[in-house]
Amino acid sequence: MPHYDQLVSLFSNDLIRILFTENPSFRCSCSRERCLKALYLLGLKEMQSIFEDGNSISLNYEFCNENYEIYTTEFLIYTRNNS
Repeated sequence: MPHYDQLVSLFSNDLIRILFTENPSFRCSCSRERCLKALYLLGLKEMQSIFEDGNSISLNYEFCNENYEIYTTEFLIYTRNNS
């Protein structure tokens, strides 16, 4: 059943006007910048303890399956530029 017909059957006592139609689209808004910002919000002390285990950390966005490898130096530069 078309959408308009469904609306008419549900709201039979009301005047139905469709102003516009739009097809929804879903996409991930992840980026390297967003990863760095999220890590920055954890705080420098927390990030130092995380980076003690290695020179980088890996972040994976499950929505789009994008993987970001963030290195210690990159994070420190971001921190210095945003403090």
